[in-house]
Amino acid sequence: AETLETDEAVDRILEQLKQVIPYDSASVQLLDGSELEIVGGSGFADSKAVIGIRFSIPSSNPNTVVVETGKPYLLRNVGNVYPEFTKPPHSHIKSWLGVPLIAQNKLIGLLAIDSAEEGHFTDDDINVATTFADQVSVAIENARIFKEAQKQAITDPLTGVYNRRGLYQLAREDFNKANLAGSPFSTIMIDLDHFK
Repeated sequence: AETLETDEAVDRILEQLKQVIPYDSASVQLLDGSELEIVGGSGFADSKAVIGIRFSIPSSNPNTVVVETGKPYLLRNVGNVYPEFTKPPHSHIKSWLGVPLIAQNKLIGLLAIDSAEEGHFTDDDINVATTFADQVSVAIENARIFKEAQKQAITDPLTGVYNRRGLYQLAREDFNKANLAGSPFSTIMIDLDHFK
């Protein structure tokens, strides 16, 4: 809750989650239409390769069960149920725990918590992860609302084009980049009469 930046919030969530429930890898996945997208990961050999992976919903994956039921889903040996977990980048995962992220009575995503050990997670872990996920949902939703408010402050709601504030912000950034690089900088302004 200390940050309104989504990336920073997700990183903190995964750090604090490890203190509550020891894991080998974990990810925060947010719902985007009919897909879940991994927006943060920890414990993977290459976390950057995992970020951006999308899972179709519905599909043959445990994430679908969490999204469709809105309840935690524990698999003590995930590879026996979902063969894709025998392939990289998920091949190290033996136990899998998915916990829904629910904000304002709406499912916004899930926490996926993984272990390389079969049967690693317990019923107590489900209860702790669910309580943790309730707090996580609030932090993520606050960050999303803040980001949306920032976007609305600098763009026209109808066209999505930068408004005056957005234009000045963008111009300031470009001017500073040009100034640091010692490059020339120029602008052109065109006024279109009766433009609708």
